[in-house]
Amino acid sequence: MLPFLTCVDRMLVSLTCQYALAVYRTLKWAYTHGMAAMQPPPAASSNPTVTLDLVREFMNSIDVEEATDSLSSPGALEAWFAERRAQGEPGATGEWLAAQIEGPVTRAQFERALALRNALRALARANHEHEVDREALATVNRIAAELPLTVEVRAPGDARLVAAGDGVDGFLAGVLAAVFLAIQDGTWNRVKICASDTCQWVFYDTSKNRSGTWCSMRVCGNRAKVRKYQQRRKAREQGAGDE
Repeated sequence: MLPFLTCVDRMLVSLTCQYALAVYRTLKWAYTHGMAAMQPPPAASSNPTVTLDLVREFMNSIDVEEATDSLSSPGALEAWFAERRAQGEPGATGEWLAAQIEGPVTRAQFERALALRNALRALARANHEHEVDREALATVNRIAAELPLTVEVRAPGDARLVAAGDGVDGFLAGVLAAVFLAIQDGTWNRVKICASDTCQWVFYDTSKNRSGTWCSMRVCGNRAKVRKYQQRRKAREQGAGDE
């Protein structure tokens, strides 16, 4: 009888332990999910986020192939902002552009915007050529010191650089904040200038190994291949003529 009672005791102990473990896991799950539900949602940003697509659009406000520059004067910059409002940029950025970027642009604001655009294009070219453009970096740093930028803590472990003003300078601050975020998350080095001298369009390199060279393989890429083929054929013909 004793051995039987011993076995029963052991079984009861085992079942009790399993039950206790199940209860513990259930309570832990309820506690964890309950606490997560009780956490307040991240605070909504009072500052709009300029998207990287809008940054590229800003950088492409000069069209080398068409020989046009949308930022040729303060009035042209005003027209560029008006066009963005008409297009209705999505989300908070569109509402902010519509509400804040209107009215006359001063000469100082225009020159700052032009300098920032050109410096960012130089940095995008450096991404393609894998070089550091010290002059462009100095320009960006100088302009950043002049713009209304601040750190916004949105949640524990989530702090971002955001624009802290409105108007043209607020927009430029938003551009730099977007560039800062792209540098932090590793996507900025995918922003490049097309290697074609007649194009120089800013594009986002989607290749896996980040080796994209042209904004379009079908257009600029094929043009480059045809040009190289013609150069090789011409060199062969010249070599045959020399013989």
